[in-house]
Amino acid sequence: MPSGFQQIGSEDGEPPQQRVTGTLVLAVFSAVLGSLQFGYNIGVINAPQKVIEQSYNETWLGRQGPEGPGSIPPGTLTTLWALSVAIFSVGGMISSFLIGIISQWLGRYGAGGQGQGNRNGSPARATCSSQTPLCLPGRGRCWPTTSWPCWGAPSWAWPTPLPPMRCSSLDGSSLAPTQVPTGTTAQPSTCSPSPRLGFCWSERLPSAFSSLRAGLTSGLVPMYVGEIAPTHLRGALGTLNQLAIVIGILIAQVLGLESMLGTATLWPLLLGITVLPALLQLILLPFCPESPRYLYIIRNLEGPARKSLKRLTGWADVSGALAELKDEKRKLERERPLSLPQLLGSRTHRQPLIIAVVLQLSQQLSGINAVFYYSTSIFETAGVGQPAYATIGAGVVNTVFTLVSVFLVERAGRRTLHLLGLAGMCGCAILMTVALLLLERVPAMSYVSIVAIFGFVAFFEIGPGPIPWFIVAELFSQGPRPAAMAVAGFSNWTCNFIIGMGFQYVADAMGPYVFLLFAVLLLGFFIFTFLRVPETRGRTFDQISAAFRRTPSLLEQEVKPSTELEYLGPDEND
Repeated sequence: MPSGFQQIGSEDGEPPQQRVTGTLVLAVFSAVLGSLQFGYNIGVINAPQKVIEQSYNETWLGRQGPEGPGSIPPGTLTTLWALSVAIFSVGGMISSFLIGIISQWLGRYGAGGQGQGNRNGSPARATCSSQTPLCLPGRGRCWPTTSWPCWGAPSWAWPTPLPPMRCSSLDGSSLAPTQVPTGTTAQPSTCSPSPRLGFCWSERLPSAFSSLRAGLTSGLVPMYVGEIAPTHLRGALGTLNQLAIVIGILIAQVLGLESMLGTATLWPLLLGITVLPALLQLILLPFCPESPRYLYIIRNLEGPARKSLKRLTGWADVSGALAELKDEKRKLERERPLSLPQLLGSRTHRQPLIIAVVLQLSQQLSGINAVFYYSTSIFETAGVGQPAYATIGAGVVNTVFTLVSVFLVERAGRRTLHLLGLAGMCGCAILMTVALLLLERVPAMSYVSIVAIFGFVAFFEIGPGPIPWFIVAELFSQGPRPAAMAVAGFSNWTCNFIIGMGFQYVADAMGPYVFLLFAVLLLGFFIFTFLRVPETRGRTFDQISAAFRRTPSLLEQEVKPSTELEYLGPDEND
């Protein structure tokens, strides 16, 4: 971000700081609404798990008919639930590769608006409730008494047409639709759709499309906020992205309570509420300015860039800020951008790329998504009487320690916080394993398991939660950074999918020892971070790149006085 945003000059030679304008607040708030929606989609599937599984079972029974084999097999139910959780990551895996292309094509502001416009109705897991059919009197046809739309899904994702119905009389004999006696109503359980392989596609497709939006959000939001934020506020405003995610998770957990929307009749509405922040963002985005850095450096539009600068800074004269943009553009033109194949084949960037990918793995394979996706069932296993409320408690801890990380990241350093977080999570995972093993003999271990989960979440937000994305931005200069962000994002979403799809199977196989597996992984990531990851606090991008060229395996651990991370700015010494 150009220093002209903060300094035009003053009488004593000290640059004044840009004040926080209403336009800046509006732009940041509008941007992080996408992150709020992202977080809501992560947390919404957790609380109503039992209700949704019951709905799956009812739909299965309806499609089998009276002569069917009975309830859905446990293995099939596990697969359906794992797919419901993991499919949210599929679109993110795809769209993470498109962040650089789309942001260059549509702009930071335009890409966010376009993605929201196309996905404004796609919840993370829009589903149709079980269709309980009713043979209407005198009609000779069966109709569903409850045919929920896929809440929040776009019109093209409306529930698929119902299959031909098959009714039976109360004594179990089969009736064709035209044989239903006039003036009679069959019991709900006696009239069901003909068997058909699988569930309606509209249960899963909106989730995959919504995750396309989430994958773009994970890169576009910090990019836009980082480019419009003043230097002295970039760390705080940049962390609002993570804060919005955890607030979205917390809102989903609260609304998922049985006393709220986590019921057999209201859970489709719970999944569809994700449309609200999308609609609000659609309303607000037209009033937000495009990134001046994008307008001038990428599009070479001086007039619109000047107008955007005036709106963001509140200054009448932005010639100094524009001069900084011009200087930044000249430096950028001297650095050749790297494509993805060029980055993967570059020996110079191989070591920082490995570090970036492993840190993304340390975030997703730490077990945090397993805790959020399955926290209710974990608390039930631990013997907690009100698991949904304990899950909300974990969400509160998650939010509080995200705020704590805002104040620590520029004081303690990235590497130090990441090591602290990994070590703390490893200890909590071991404690959780011990508590689950001793639960039957020592009932008080249920409280120990709660403390372990709360500690697990807290240590995650201190280090592995926010740090990996900061490290990726710092390890690469302007040229290779877009390709590096694509590789890191793909790694992150792929691990997210693996955890969502496979954790339930691993948990069933390993029982109480499942978190011991995460403890081993966390220990490995701790060793790698200690040996290979540099401390980048206070270093410019050029200094970091030069140090990797001198010592590709590890940067010297000397730390300079802390400065704000210039998240997406150019190298100062280019």
